[in-house]
Amino acid sequence: MPRATTDRFSRAHQPSAKAKASNDHGESSSNAVRNPIFNTERFGQHILKNPQVAQTIVDKGTRPEQRKLEIMIGDFVKATLPYFDVCISNTPYQISSPLIFRLLSHRPLFRIAILMFQREFAVRLTARPATDLWSRLSANVQLYAKVDLIMHVDKNNFRPPPKVESSVVRLVPLDPPPPVEFAEFDGLGRIVFGRKNKTINAGFLAKGVMEMLESNWKTWASANNVMIEDDFNIKKKVEQVLRETGFAEQRAAKMSVDDLLKCAKP
Repeated sequence: MPRATTDRFSRAHQPSAKAKASNDHGESSSNAVRNPIFNTERFGQHILKNPQVAQTIVDKGTRPEQRKLEIMIGDFVKATLPYFDVCISNTPYQISSPLIFRLLSHRPLFRIAILMFQREFAVRLTARPATDLWSRLSANVQLYAKVDLIMHVDKNNFRPPPKVESSVVRLVPLDPPPPVEFAEFDGLGRIVFGRKNKTINAGFLAKGVMEMLESNWKTWASANNVMIEDDFNIKKKVEQVLRETGFAEQRAAKMSVDDLLKCAKP
């Protein structure tokens, strides 16, 4: 974990060296007065300036008796996390997806997370089956958690205002989590959501998918000492499984998480 910086920052804005040089030559600089409270240029941050929005986010996740706070410095996605009950985050938008799955893989399970994301990501995260935004991301997250949209946050609530709008979501892990390997479920999602408006049968019978499934089947059989018959045909095997599950003519765009689970574990 990186060491804490020894620099001390006051609330008074300190002009940059470039701004000082400009002022020394009699030039006016917008940088010197652009952000008198928060030195956001150094960190590339957009600071939430509306205290009512911040308090609403905190109230959604905390309990009155909770008072203990420990501040740590480091990369959340890579750090070894201790046990925690609540996670509240104004998430750096470039790590939205890694942060979500880092949280969902953490054990023991936390109670609740209140997270702010770019609005486009948040609405995809909370999308429901049979809607335009239902996707592999939606299904993967909702496999492990109940997720819902709490509020929208206008970009003017930040200083400086970002170019995108934001939204806050609530994430409550399912306890116990479903008995399925994430890699297996995600692999299914990659196949069926690649062409989500096509039938499941069409998605699986694509040439590239067939070759991948045959390779995976042979690897599994070898690892588990399972004999493969000389006349084994992966296409017939896939058609048989889809026929038995009843999902051959279904479309991923309309399949719920439960439907996808049945397809993954026939």
